[in-house]
Amino acid sequence: MESLDAGLHHACAVLTDTFPRCWGRNDFQQLGDGTTENRSTPVFTSLSRGVLQVAAGLTHTCALADDRSVWCWGSNASGQLGDGTIAFRTNPVTVANLANVTHLAAGADFTCAISQGNAFCWGVNNYGQLGNGATSLYQSTPSPVSDLGNAMKLAAGWNHACAVTQSYEVVCWGSNFSGQLGDGTTTSKPFPVPVPNLVSIFKVAAGDYHTCALASNGTIYCWGDNGCGQLGDNTTTLRTQPVSVRFREVLPPPTDMDAGSMHTCAILADGTAACWGCNVSGQLGDGTFDNRLQPVVLTGPTGLFRISAGADFTCALGQTGRVWCWGSNASGQLGDGTTESKVVPVEVVP
Repeated sequence: MESLDAGLHHACAVLTDTFPRCWGRNDFQQLGDGTTENRSTPVFTSLSRGVLQVAAGLTHTCALADDRSVWCWGSNASGQLGDGTIAFRTNPVTVANLANVTHLAAGADFTCAISQGNAFCWGVNNYGQLGNGATSLYQSTPSPVSDLGNAMKLAAGWNHACAVTQSYEVVCWGSNFSGQLGDGTTTSKPFPVPVPNLVSIFKVAAGDYHTCALASNGTIYCWGDNGCGQLGDNTTTLRTQPVSVRFREVLPPPTDMDAGSMHTCAILADGTAACWGCNVSGQLGDGTFDNRLQPVVLTGPTGLFRISAGADFTCALGQTGRVWCWGSNASGQLGDGTTESKVVPVEVVP
């Protein structure tokens, strides 16, 4: 199982060899290589076991190991590593009291996982982003999300999180100042609330202050902050309930998508990528710095099947195990051996 995830200023991938590698910013040891040096090309983490999935947060990273345990490393000031402490970790540590995990998501300073259909979160909880019905400074070990025992997939944003349930619906919890919970309000919720009028959803993605969901028919729905057009509905109007992304032309249906800080990207059925929203650092990959209120298709790599949007950069994984990134690169988060930003995709050094 190959995996890719972009955090604030770093990214990680798992390729066919199953060993995680990371690149980009490393000031909080989020690359897991035992140092605090930024890396402009991928380095292997010190986790000496096979990995099924990686999840990159603000300044921490977690991995789902092949024995279904979870390991985390990096910043831990809010307990986001889940080991019962608030000590930073240069090398991976195992998350306490968590086994048989099937999915993982890393938010800004918190982390969530699904174990036997039950969702658990740990880390900062000032906006109720742990979903346990309370707001508190932090929780350093996994806490069950209230009344959510049928979760299949998770997404974690800046201070909110969402889940796809076994009935293919979406629930969200946490901060809601921009309507990112999709329940028609701007009131934060410390427990899951349903997003109305969404059916047949198989993936949800959480940005800083917006959220998107991908339906089985290829429709992408988004809600929340829209200041740069990251909802893709050809406006900059904040939405407290889902609106469908408006593609400017007839294109193959999306098969994957992800939400960055203030932009969104998708993979289309023909293996190309499309992006929309903020583009101040070239994170849309269309060769410009122009914000886009609707999706624009990238020229360049094809055969893509997975995409992940970070703060102001984006990465995509191809069928051949090759990775491409574009956008901001001040910390080497594009992985191409430089620290120069790129407005079109460049290949990550193998």
